[in-house]
Formats: sequence, C-alpha cells, structure tokens
Amino acid sequence: MDRSVKLFSRSTRYYFLSFFIFLLISAYIFYYLINHRLNEEVDEQLNTEMIHIQRIVSGFDSVVPKSMLLNDALTIRRVNMKVRLQTILFDTVMWDDVERESIPYRVIRFSAESEKDPYIVTIKKSKLETIDLIYSIFISFLFLYAFLVAMLLLTNLLLNKSLWAPFLKTINKIKSLRLGDQDVVFLPEKTSVIEFEELNSALFEMTLRIKSEYGRMKEFSENAAHELQTPVTIIRTKLESILQNRDLDENTVSLVGQALENAIRLSRITQTLLLLTKIEHDQYGQKEEVNFSLVIEKYLSLYNDLITDAKLELNVIKEEEFRFGINPILASMLISNLLGNAIHHNTPNGFLRIQIYRDGFEIVNSGEPPAFPPEEMFTRFIKGSYSSEHTGLGLALVKEISVKSGLEVSYTYNSGRHSFKLFVPSKTTI
Repeated sequence: MDRSVKLFSRSTRYYFLSFFIFLLISAYIFYYLINHRLNEEVDEQLNTEMIHIQRIVSGFDSVVPKSMLLNDALTIRRVNMKVRLQTILFDTVMWDDVERESIPYRVIRFSAESEKDPYIVTIKKSKLETIDLIYSIFISFLFLYAFLVAMLLLTNLLLNKSLWAPFLKTINKIKSLRLGDQDVVFLPEKTSVIEFEELNSALFEMTLRIKSEYGRMKEFSENAAHELQTPVTIIRTKLESILQNRDLDENTVSLVGQALENAIRLSRITQTLLLLTKIEHDQYGQKEEVNFSLVIEKYLSLYNDLITDAKLELNVIKEEEFRFGINPILASMLISNLLGNAIHHNTPNGFLRIQIYRDGFEIVNSGEPPAFPPEEMFTRFIKGSYSSEHTGLGLALVKEISVKSGLEVSYTYNSGRHSFKLFVPSKTTI
C-alpha cells in the first residue's frame, strides 16, 4: 500500500513524469527534424557542386587540371568505357590524420563526361560542423526546456499555495472544532472557487447537524443515567430494608441478597457508562502535566490492604519519572482501574510488578490465562471479564481514556504473566 503524500507532491511527481516522457519524445522529433533539414541543406550544396563539376569536366581535353587533383574533397577518376553512373548520396566515416579522429562525411558520387573520356566524380563534405551545430542547438533546447519546466513548477507551487489556501484553512478549522464546546461554530472560509464554496457549505450544514445530534445524544445519556439511578437507588434501599427484617428465612435472605448485589452492580454500570459517555464527548478536556509516578504511589497506598490480604509480592521499579499532559481525574481513573484489575485477577501468593520509565509504565501480574483472546481484553462486557462485584467496563474505560488522551495501551499474556503497557506513541513522519 502506498504511503500517503500531499496532493501537491503527487501532482508534481506526475508533472515530472509527464514532462520527462514529453522531453524524450520531443527531443527525438527535434533531432530528427534538425538533422533532416541540415542534410537537405548539405545535399543541395553537393548537387550545386555536382552541376558545376560536370560543366568543368565537359571542357576537359585529356588531362585533369592539377588544381582539381589536389582538392581532398574531390575525387575524379577516368574510366575506360562510357558508364552512365546513377547519382547517389550517402553517409560515410573517414579517418582524419590531422584531427586524429573519425570524421562523418556526406558523399555524392556521379558520372561526368568530357569530349574524349568519361569520368566518375566523388565529392565529400564534412558533417562535423553540422553535427556540432545540431549539438549546440540541442543543448540550447534542453536548457530552455529545463528553464520552462522550472518556471512552470514554480508557478504551479505559487498558484497551489494561493488556490488551496481556503481549503487548508477549512481543514485547520475542522481539526480545532470541538463538539463539546457549544459556543464553537464552524464558519466556512470565503472563497471564489465554486468547488470550495460547495465543500464549505456542505461542511457547515454537516457540523450543524452533528452538533444538534450530539446535543440530543448527550442530553439523552445524562437523562437516562439520572433516571436509571433513581429507581436503582430506591430498589437498593428497599432491599436493604427487607434484609433488616429478622423474620426472614435463610432462602429469602439469600434471594434478597442476590437481588441487592445485582442492584449495586447495576448502579455501578450506570455510573461507569455515564462516565464513558462523558469521556467520549470530551467533557474532561482540561489537561495539565501529571506525574504518574506519584499517582501510582497514591493508589498503591490505598490498595495496600488488598495487596497484603492477597499476599502479593510487590515490586516497583522506577527508572525515570513519567510525566504527561492529561486531565488529572482521568489519570487517576487509569491507574485505579489498571491496579484494581491487576490485584483482583491475581493469584494468591502471586506477584505484582510495576516498572515506570520516561515514556510510560508497565504493570505485570500473575494470574490464570484469560478466557478470551487478548485482542478482546478492552471490549465492553466481554464474556468472562467480570463477576458480580465488577462491571466489566474497567478496561474499556482505560482504553477510552488512553485514546482520548493521546496514549496507547496494550495487553499481552505469556506463561502466567499478564502485562499491561501504557505509553506515549512514537511520532512517525511521512
């Protein structure tokens, strides 16, 4: 799967690819046209010289003038019989002793006749200057093309920054929008681009609908939790009153006791669900730097009796202080639930090890294997994750707090060791 890249980077990549392909095609066509046109020019010169030589040869007596024999570019050879040679033009390469390199030539070969003898004449013309000219033109073309490409890319960059500015401002506004703050309203950026206007209009209407539905859902959650708490409290009170009646038999006491336990559990579930709803709706947004080492020490002190009763071997290793910006109430909930879970699901005479480092901490405890896959550990009401004394929402609460606070939490089990790690995720750049 391709990594995500910015739209400008992707479009620029396509521009470069398109320009490169276009450059190859246009360079080939340009070279072909220039070379063809210069060859035509050389051929015209050779044809002109051929006509001139034929006129000169027609006036020969029996001896070729020395001036013509000394011309390296001209070869005149007398033949014994009259041969009508067809005029031909071709390219060849010859070694030049002066330049000490092979020189390309354009050659014309034709027949000429004097009053007495026939001749075969060869005229050659160096193409070195022509090739140098093509090379100079081609290099100039490349520099011009590179300059045009650079100017196009620069213009595209400047235009992109200007054209996409309203879109980027809209993205930043969406990122800063918090539904929990009812005073915040999404105000779209003004733009003359029709597509951006339509996008901003759709986003504005969508945020209004979301905020309206959010408000109704929040009100429903709070009302539902409040309305549930009232009858549950009444049920608990009535059941407690019944248990105070000394005339009840053991069976009735047992049934009422079970009902009371479930009523208490229902009350806790309602409170936890309300708490989860508040966390999901960012109602604990105020953050400050919290020293998790101190929070862990606080709850270890509170849970000291439980640890002693379970005869757990406690080992705390503090490599460095772990500080993180988080709501203090949520930080306390994190530690309370993780430590409570490690103590409750431990084995008698087991161990509890806590290691604190700069970017997080790890809680390891002994215990039986989980009754469900490790990846489902943070699922709400997972089967086998709770008893009548527990809601089955503690670890779901830990997961929700971690996500909302910018932390990561993980769980592993290996050979009787349950391990919970809470840490600051490393930032990766693309």
